[in-house]
Amino acid sequence: MLKKYLELEVLVFVLAGALVGYFVLAHMNSHQQTLIQAMQSQKESLEQQTPQPPTSQEAAVVIATPAPTVAPTVMDVLKPAKVTTKPTIVFTPAISTTSQTSPDGTRKVTIDTVGTKDGNTTYEVQIDDGPIVYSRTLPTGDSLIVPYNTWSPGDNYFFIQENSTDGTQVMVFNGSGKPLSNGNEFLDLTGVFAKDVSAAAFGSATGWAADNLIIIESKNADGTNGTSYWFGVPDQGVIPLATQF
Repeated sequence: MLKKYLELEVLVFVLAGALVGYFVLAHMNSHQQTLIQAMQSQKESLEQQTPQPPTSQEAAVVIATPAPTVAPTVMDVLKPAKVTTKPTIVFTPAISTTSQTSPDGTRKVTIDTVGTKDGNTTYEVQIDDGPIVYSRTLPTGDSLIVPYNTWSPGDNYFFIQENSTDGTQVMVFNGSGKPLSNGNEFLDLTGVFAKDVSAAAFGSATGWAADNLIIIESKNADGTNGTSYWFGVPDQGVIPLATQF
């Protein structure tokens, strides 16, 4: 009897231990599944937060989408145009000087030539480096010269010559730089000769025969040398000579 009781008690303990072990194992399985689910849930949450690369179809859609057209703003319309500043070109005139001294070396007449922007040339006549006594602007091809024999023997007068397409003009000036006795700035030698002499044309003024006489050579219609003349200063008389100079 005692033996059966012990066997029953052992059986009860075995069943109780098995039941406890079952509940413990079931609890551990449940806890393990819960932990796995939590880890999977956390992984899915991280994957949702991390941007995934687009699929090939999505990339194609992105590439094919045209860039949006941006309409100009009010500031763009009102923005002033860019102004291009051209470099300033400074005009530097060409300047040259010619001069002739009197026979005794005490007087000098000078002509300064100054180029202008329009291509012309301005000529300025000075006496003894003093103030300008005559100025004239001529086009390209014309000139104003001072001959080597410009001064009269007494240094009281001098003459200069203008060469142009219209011909030659000789102008006689007072050596003092002041107007002549008739009030004119200069004597127009070629103009007086053309008015007083019809038999020949003016050729050249070769120099001085005296302090008040300029020698003039004329030209015949055939181009040969004509009669020589004296031009009186300041009376402007034209006197024919018997011989040629």
